[in-house]
Amino acid sequence: MSLVQRIMARWGSGVGEVDDVRIDASTNTLQTIDYGHHEIHAGSGFHAEAKAAGGSGTKATITLTTPNTTKWAHVIVSFYSNVEAQVSVGEGATVTAESGTTLPAYNRNRNSGTATTMISEGTTGGDAAGALTQGATVSNFGTALVDDRQIGSGREGGETRELGEWVLKQNTIYAFECESQAASSEVRVIIDYYEHTDKH
Repeated sequence: MSLVQRIMARWGSGVGEVDDVRIDASTNTLQTIDYGHHEIHAGSGFHAEAKAAGGSGTKATITLTTPNTTKWAHVIVSFYSNVEAQVSVGEGATVTAESGTTLPAYNRNRNSGTATTMISEGTTGGDAAGALTQGATVSNFGTALVDDRQIGSGREGGETRELGEWVLKQNTIYAFECESQAASSEVRVIIDYYEHTDKH
């Protein structure tokens, strides 16, 4: 005599919003996605990148203010350069007003109309929720979460990804910057993040 057990899981909070838990037919393994991937499906994942080209000292910079709510940004930041460069991440940064331009944060679910809750910081024409800022002048990085870290060697390029996820502090100015250290440079800062209210 065999015993067949059905495992059900809830996908919503309403009556009947449950479904069978299924396994992959080829490997008999349970298939799941990580939480960040889930947030993309839910329309809460965002992507933005700033780039710049020029001589030594050229900077790609993203600045933002987190909203004063408990919907926090969970961020992974990447830096790229074709020459030696220094990268920095600052919390509680000081940004010169109206020194940068608006940088869109694209929803990673292109079928979602949800906009980011982040607030641009240092944007010409004034700061507003729903976008970030690129190219603003950072006069002080505040608490240096990543402090002048070098990527590349000599005149060689490099890249780095801060693999650990940063959960940004609410109501705080952040600056992400990649500064070239050689001529004929191309530098880039990329941030991928999702916005989430803690369950507890």
